[in-house]
Amino acid sequence: MTKVFTPCKRLQVALLVESSRAYGRDILSGIAKFIRETNTWSVFFQDLNFSDETPEWLKHWKGNGIIARLENDDILNLIQRLKVPAVFFAPRGCRRQNAQHSHG
Repeated sequence: MTKVFTPCKRLQVALLVESSRAYGRDILSGIAKFIRETNTWSVFFQDLNFSDETPEWLKHWKGNGIIARLENDDILNLIQRLKVPAVFFAPRGCRRQNAQHSHG
């Protein structure tokens, strides 16, 4: 009997993480390690500054999830409206009350 291996579909994950500071680079480094070890994500990375405008492509994102480290409330609110799983990394010492949402 021959077994046919069908690879799993890779999840499409958007990374909205600034890389100008060590903390953001550490986040990206950990994500890169995870991707190398698991090979389960296909990522779209856009390096943004904390105060950048909302990228046009994000308004129509059809991926499986988003990882973000930003201070721009417009972008954070848009991510919440997209209703995709999201992980928000707040800057050190900052606690965001409005960045939590559930999927159901």
